[in-house]
Amino acid sequence: MAASQVGTPLYAAPEVGVGCTLPTRTKARNNAAVQGNDAMKARGAKMDVWSLGVLAYELLTGSVPFRGTNPHDQQRVASTQVLHTYKRLEALLSAFRLLDLYFSIFV
Repeated sequence: MAASQVGTPLYAAPEVGVGCTLPTRTKARNNAAVQGNDAMKARGAKMDVWSLGVLAYELLTGSVPFRGTNPHDQQRVASTQVLHTYKRLEALLSAFRLLDLYFSIFV
């Protein structure tokens, strides 16, 4: 069966964006290869949660969470912002790990 993308780009998870992918860990990739269809189901569930979050934001605020000139542009902006936030959180996590190491050694 061939796979195809359906739905509104605005509500699609950032991983779906054309040319936009979030970093994935090697372990996750290995698990996806081993588990096959189960990994795809889990990925689908996460994408559903993203779409629900976008819808909830729009219902609560009356506007979409990401601005763009059209739905595809909005999806591209969402992908870019999420990737940027992901990188910042990863840097912050590294800083906390260093603090934890420091306190475990010197305290």
